[in-house]
Amino acid sequence: MIEVKKVSILLSVYNPNKEFLIKQLKSLDSQTYKNTEILVFDDCPRKRSNKELFFKYVKKFDIRILEYNNKNVGYSSAFKILLEQVNHDGYVAFCDQDDIWLDTKVEEMVNSLEKNNKEFAYCDRKIIDEKDNIIKEHEVNDLIQDFKEDYNKLLVGSPFRTLVPGMSIICSVKFAKSCFDGFDRYAFDKWLSCCALVENNYVHVNKELVMYRRHSNNVSGIFNEINSKKEYFEKRVSNHYELIGDLSKKYPNGNFKIQKEFALDRVNKKILKMFKYRWISKRNTLIEILIILMPNFLFKYLLKKYRKE
Repeated sequence: MIEVKKVSILLSVYNPNKEFLIKQLKSLDSQTYKNTEILVFDDCPRKRSNKELFFKYVKKFDIRILEYNNKNVGYSSAFKILLEQVNHDGYVAFCDQDDIWLDTKVEEMVNSLEKNNKEFAYCDRKIIDEKDNIIKEHEVNDLIQDFKEDYNKLLVGSPFRTLVPGMSIICSVKFAKSCFDGFDRYAFDKWLSCCALVENNYVHVNKELVMYRRHSNNVSGIFNEINSKKEYFEKRVSNHYELIGDLSKKYPNGNFKIQKEFALDRVNKKILKMFKYRWISKRNTLIEILIILMPNFLFKYLLKKYRKE
C-alpha cells in the first residue's frame, strides 16, 4: 500500500470576522485530501475567538486549538509556534482566517510536490471582495509575472518581493523546519520562498486553488504600519539587506552579489545606483526614489490620503 503522507493545515487567527472564518473553515472541511489535521493558534489575547466555531464547522478532520499565549507574537511567529507542534514527516499548509480554499487545493498541491520530487509548492489564486464577488479571476504574484518563471531573475528578486503569499504555500515539514530560524525575523512566506528558490526546490502549481479575500483589514501593503520616511527605510529597506545576509549565512556557496549591491544602494539612498538595478523591482524602486526626494511632511500627508482611500 502506498503511504499517504499527513498534511497539517496551520491556521493562525487574530480577532477574525466570524462570517469570513466560518467560510474558511467550511472550505478546509471540504478538502478532498484525507490524511489531514488542522492546528489553530489564536494570537489575540484581548479578544479570543469562539472555540465552538472550529469544532462546529470542521467535522471530517482532527482539529486542535493550541494553548493560549498571554501576549501577541505576530503573524510569522504564530506560524512558527504552530509548526513546532508538527511531529510527522509529511507536509504543512499555511492558512489565513478569511480566505476560501478550493476543495482540491491540498490534494493537487501534494500530488504536484510528489510528482516533481520537490519540497515547496505554490499555487495561483482568485481575488474576492467582502461579499465573495470575484474581483480578479487569475492572480499571480508580480514577481512571477515580471520574470516569467526565469529562475535566475526570480532568485535575484525574491528577497525584495515575496514570491507568493503564505496561503498559497504547501511544503514538506522537513523543508519548513530547516528554515525555522527565519520565521522570527522575516515574513515567513518571503523567507520560505527565498530558501526554496536558492535550493531550486520548488514547483508552481499553475491553477487558482485559493480565493484570497481583499478587504480593509488585510495585513499587507508596503505602507502598512508606516508613519514616516525613517520608519519606511527601517522596516521596508534595511530588513532586505539583513535578509540577504542571513541567506548568505544559510547558503554560504550561494551567489548573492547583485542582491547585496541593490540592497545596500537602497539603504544608503544611492538614487543613480538604485535606478541601475530598477529591473529587480521597478515599482518599488521608483516609489523609493520619490520618497527619498520628497520632504517628510509631504510623505506623511500622502500616507494619510492613501489610508483614507
